[in-house]
Amino acid sequence: MACNQGQKTVTTTEALTDTIRPIVIDTAAAACPKDTIIAPPLSKTDSLLQKLKVQYGEDYDGYMNAVRSLVLSKMKKSILKNTCLEEFYLQELAKTTNDSIVITLPFDLHGYDCGAPDAYTTEVRFSLPKETPIVFPDLLPFYEKQTGFEEYHFKDTYELIEATSKHVIYHCETRRRTLVLFFPKVKGSWRGNVNYFVGVGRNRFNGKNIYTVREKFRDDKPANEWNIAPYMLTRFNQIEYEYMLAD
Repeated sequence: MACNQGQKTVTTTEALTDTIRPIVIDTAAAACPKDTIIAPPLSKTDSLLQKLKVQYGEDYDGYMNAVRSLVLSKMKKSILKNTCLEEFYLQELAKTTNDSIVITLPFDLHGYDCGAPDAYTTEVRFSLPKETPIVFPDLLPFYEKQTGFEEYHFKDTYELIEATSKHVIYHCETRRRTLVLFFPKVKGSWRGNVNYFVGVGRNRFNGKNIYTVREKFRDDKPANEWNIAPYMLTRFNQIEYEYMLAD
């Protein structure tokens, strides 16, 4: 018939070939949709910290003590390790030179408040003899400078008032300043802290009342020599040893 002229007869096999196409499945795309974000693998440090968190569970103090020990193990060998200045060394406040132990204290908290650092810093720097055990001399020359607000700088000398295994008290009569270094022990490890009092007399502080300054301070009373808040360091108030670790 005329209507069949030019038409091609299609066999069953050819029909199947033309109508059935192989289905290709992208297994990578199926397993990981385009919108899926793949987390990078943990670093060695993060992996170790994660294991410590699992190990200590809710024992936060135990966890932080373990992290602190890890930080110390990664730091360079120093005569300051296992001494009363260990925490100062750990916080990079104490360093050794050929013949001295140089301590730099950047006080950035000038009172009891929210704990955030102030916009200005009062820095005190002095040097101790490079000896072990640590020696605190009777007279201690120091340098003080303030930046960011009412800037100044001067040199003077502290006089040793009291030295024990738990604290050291120095005073400068001409500048009316008292420096207190604390060396508490936590689970057998030396820790540290420091208070700096400005505008006080030589006999204002002793080995007993330096531990009750905070509880006796009254916000609702005028500040004076007997109601005074010390200068402090943010890094001693907000210690996070985890941030000291690096791969």
